[in-house]
Amino acid sequence: DLKNFIIGNNFDKTSSADSRIKLSKIIKEKGYSFSFNHPYSGGFISNNYSDLKKNIECIQIEISKKLYMSEVTFKKNDNYNNFKSDLNYIIKSFMRASSLELKHDLAAE
Repeated sequence: DLKNFIIGNNFDKTSSADSRIKLSKIIKEKGYSFSFNHPYSGGFISNNYSDLKKNIECIQIEISKKLYMSEVTFKKNDNYNNFKSDLNYIIKSFMRASSLELKHDLAAE
């Protein structure tokens, strides 16, 4: 049973457990399912660029395509705009919860 979101932080090696949990609570608040580090725990970017000693955290987020597109036709589905709004909320809320300032548009905008 694959979840809507997979939060990968290489088992708390590329971000703090606190950050991982903050993100999961926001995802759950919007009604989505999630898993931690399964089946994806993070890849090259998160492992290569994180440095917890310097307070540089990386979280890889895998998102189920069925939330926003047809996996057969690769076209946006009827839920696309709702999901886009939810994803913006999730990212912005996580950044606020992490005391990060958003200086750029988000990919989902």
